[in-house]
Amino acid sequence: MNKIIEILELMKSSTIDNYVLAGLSSSLIGQEGFGKVRLFEKDLHQRDSMTPHSHRFNFVCLVLAGYVTNHVWEETTECDVGADKFLQSKLTYSGTIGSHTKDKDQINYYSSSSYEYCPGEVYSMFHDQIHSITFSKGAKVLFFEGPNISDQSVIIEPMIGSQTIPTYEVADWMFKPRKQDIV
Repeated sequence: MNKIIEILELMKSSTIDNYVLAGLSSSLIGQEGFGKVRLFEKDLHQRDSMTPHSHRFNFVCLVLAGYVTNHVWEETTECDVGADKFLQSKLTYSGTIGSHTKDKDQINYYSSSSYEYCPGEVYSMFHDQIHSITFSKGAKVLFFEGPNISDQSVIIEPMIGSQTIPTYEVADWMFKPRKQDIV
């Protein structure tokens, strides 16, 4: 794994810091074409949570260092012991990282299952699966992003009675290009 990490350090470009989470960076590996490869690196202990979401593409991840916990969310019924009520919203990507429209879609019940992955282990998801992720401090994850299947993804935010708890935001500290990568 160390040799893979060493060569990836030389291949990184367009690094974005605070990629949704404080201390999480995302770097492109190689160049665009028929998908992308990103290297996610987490410098800090993860103290915040990520809103459960889907992606516009299928992906496969290889954990290089540290560990990640992937929380997979599935629609269920109110009767499921682990179920909670969520508002699902559609995000329509507008072509720039962190820029999209958000439209309320439907109310459903969801429950989650958590899976931990260590160095050398692989996990994958289809574009329409909903997940959230927890990175350990020092985590390095190689993210193989397939071609876009849709221009939309979804998020789910918890509901208490009829009130939606707004866990999703795009804050001004997110998606910051690194100074050395600005041309």
